[in-house]
Parts: sequence; C-alpha cells; structure tokens
Amino acid sequence: MSAENVNLVKSMYEALARGEVPAVIGMMSPDLCWTPAEHSPYDQGRVFKGPDDIVHSVLVPVATEWEGFRIKTERFLDAGDTVVMEGR
Repeated sequence: MSAENVNLVKSMYEALARGEVPAVIGMMSPDLCWTPAEHSPYDQGRVFKGPDDIVHSVLVPVATEWEGFRIKTERFLDAGDTVVMEGR
C-alpha cells in the first residue's frame, strides 16, 4: 500500500505542476496533512489539515502571490502510512 501512496503523492505534485488544481483536490484524502517549510511565508506554526484548509491556506496564496511559482520535488520517502516529499 505504501508504494501506492508514494505514487499518489507524486501524481499530485505532477498535476499541481501542470496547474490542474481540481485534479489535485480530487486526489486529496480528507485527512491529508501539509506541513509548510519552517520560516517560509506560509509557516503559521501549524499543520494544514484537509483539502479546504490546504487549498485556502497554501495553494490559493501561492498562486496569487508568486508569479511563476514552481515546486521542485527531489525525493519521496515511504514512511509507512506517511509519505514525505523533500523539495524546494
């Protein structure tokens, strides 16, 4: 199951890179958590939980505040029930 989770997360980042936000939202589990990078403009000292929180707290601000914003994925770590993406 964890290899499936890694592939799903990779697919989400690929869809996000193509600007397919509705597809990304459709892939999100209701209990998905997004931890922003420390000291980033979106680091509010909390983890964003669920599609609505992630979209409104991360995706919309990034899309409206940064022209040409891209996420460079470097590696995906299979941690059992958790997938960790390292990137910039």
